[in-house]
Amino acid sequence: MLAVHHLSREELRVLSQLPFFAATSAEEMDEIAVTVRKRSYRRGEVIHHVDDVAGDVFVIVHGVVKHRLVASDGRQFTHSIQEAGAPFGLLSVIDQHRRAGDAVALTDCDVLVIDRDVFARFLGTHTEAKSELLHRHVNSMRKQHSLVHDLAFLTVPMRLAKMLLFYSRAHADPASGQPLIPGYLNQTELAYLVGSTRETVNQCLKTFTKQGWISFDHRSIRILDADALSRMTD
Repeated sequence: MLAVHHLSREELRVLSQLPFFAATSAEEMDEIAVTVRKRSYRRGEVIHHVDDVAGDVFVIVHGVVKHRLVASDGRQFTHSIQEAGAPFGLLSVIDQHRRAGDAVALTDCDVLVIDRDVFARFLGTHTEAKSELLHRHVNSMRKQHSLVHDLAFLTVPMRLAKMLLFYSRAHADPASGQPLIPGYLNQTELAYLVGSTRETVNQCLKTFTKQGWISFDHRSIRILDADALSRMTD
């Protein structure tokens, strides 16, 4: 992990476009920006651990971060994945409790770090920012309820089909326009997302391939029949 200072134009843009800074003046943004630190993490490096003391807010500039829970026997469950422009670590800043899970660099990442005290002071004087954080928390709770529903009531093939559809929406082949699952979501990472094993996910993917619903393109999975995958989750 490498820590440096001074924000680039791109980093300032990412910071200022965070929803809770939407109504912030240029002068206030400058005051916040001078306190922000930059850190880089290699793929697989832990950004923060579960039960860490409440700390700072992170903002992804480049790369992808996953948020996971790890059982005592080593099993893992990934409950969310975030890409460039997304903030994380907000909950611990607000309630001052320890971190609820691990944040791990799924790819090489560059992040901005907003000091906890700086962010807390900002919230204390900006009610619109508090409203935005409440909105984010409500949306997060809805997503978690949906996740619990799927784990309780959907089979592994159904959960996998749903995940393939969800994570392919934002990624497409530049040539064909077909949706793709990015290469960083390999079979092991997909297993962590659906709460299963790599072996089970591998068998499901083979079945989907035989049905003509997906194909493998180098390290990525190409979605060939999104409608068929969607019917699995009905």
